[in-house]
Amino acid sequence: MDDQHLLLEDTLNRQRALELESFIVEAPAGAGKTELLTQRYLKLLAVVNEPEEIVAITFTNKAAAEMRSRVLQSLQDAADAIPIDKPHKQTTRELALHALARSAELGWDLLAQPGRLRINTIDSLSSNLARQMPLMSRFGAQPAVSEDVGVHYLEAARRTLAMLEDEGGNGAVTEALRYLDNDTVRLSNLLAEMLARRDQWLEHAGRQSVLAEVEAALRHLIQQDIAAAAAVLTPRLQQHLMSAARYAASNLACDCEIALLVDWETTIPPTPEALSMWRSACELLLTQKGDLRKSVTVKQGFPPGEESKPYKEMLAEVIASIADASPLARLRELPDPRGDEDEHRIVTALAIIPGGRRSRFRRDFAPCATGAGRRHRADRPSLAARLPYPPSAGGRVPGHQSCASRTAAPPDARLGSGRRPYRFLRGRPHAIDLSV
Repeated sequence: MDDQHLLLEDTLNRQRALELESFIVEAPAGAGKTELLTQRYLKLLAVVNEPEEIVAITFTNKAAAEMRSRVLQSLQDAADAIPIDKPHKQTTRELALHALARSAELGWDLLAQPGRLRINTIDSLSSNLARQMPLMSRFGAQPAVSEDVGVHYLEAARRTLAMLEDEGGNGAVTEALRYLDNDTVRLSNLLAEMLARRDQWLEHAGRQSVLAEVEAALRHLIQQDIAAAAAVLTPRLQQHLMSAARYAASNLACDCEIALLVDWETTIPPTPEALSMWRSACELLLTQKGDLRKSVTVKQGFPPGEESKPYKEMLAEVIASIADASPLARLRELPDPRGDEDEHRIVTALAIIPGGRRSRFRRDFAPCATGAGRRHRADRPSLAARLPYPPSAGGRVPGHQSCASRTAAPPDARLGSGRRPYRFLRGRPHAIDLSV
């Protein structure tokens, strides 16, 4: 398929994407999704009775601000008749002119009242819904999105500990406190930090047998750091370092970390099992601050005198060949691949504590969710306009995700050469989801 044919197919898909029905678009960065969303939003403005009937949501304030800016800039450029310098902007201009005509017809005055464009974040949408249903939400006063979530995480952690103690499930709490020297403040802070990263551990919460998974994940992380260190301390440098390392180790007590190198004859394998040998090599090469050594003394196994001079020169040559010591310094901070019994107990305890709270969350949330469903069926809130468009003939086209999506059609349309196929879900366009 030649480039001309692909360009034609891409153009047709973009035109079909402006049909007023619901669908999903999946595409990599730079494929033109934002421009397509802008065009779709402008086309909806040309047919609705009020601009508030269109609800566009995204995850971040930055994305919402960018989308709002695109729409308003398109309207302003159309009003000022700014010349178009790009061919694909012609469609945007035509849609913006239709939207301005609708605005003038119904007296919206969008350029003077841009606040009527409902392009917001999910948090903003949720707050708006809560304000519409004060009795069901039980907020009473107008709620606000908290910027300092750490305070709430800490309160949740304290309530979790109190709940487990009241319900008698305090074995895990006792174990965690014993590991932390009975410091309840430290345990609360630790749980609060875990809550901020709950997407990483929530699926494991409450499970007794997490040690194997934790150790496997730890080994993987250690393996990555060792691989980075092995790229710095290459086999060639290790061979050049071995004689000096054996000499230094022979002059030190057995409990010294460098003493592990006394029988170093082969290159250190880049595996977690060899972490202790890697640490010993790092101890020889680095200072306590993690910098490459500029000199060595008897403390590192190099006593004064002519005998140690050639070994010092070998060490200096290796150090001079290392450009970046940070991968080696990281190895000194790594934990052992397999923790001791105390560490095993604290891992198990920290897996159980949030699990008990999660079950409580489920019990509390279920009645609220059921009540919300009944309320929605009885008195649907005005989340977005239910536009009276008949379903189109269909097809597989790229586009935006709508809250009205119902049934999926097989993917086959593509936006641009080499792009992933787009899927769309048919339905009536209640809202545009900018999160894609």
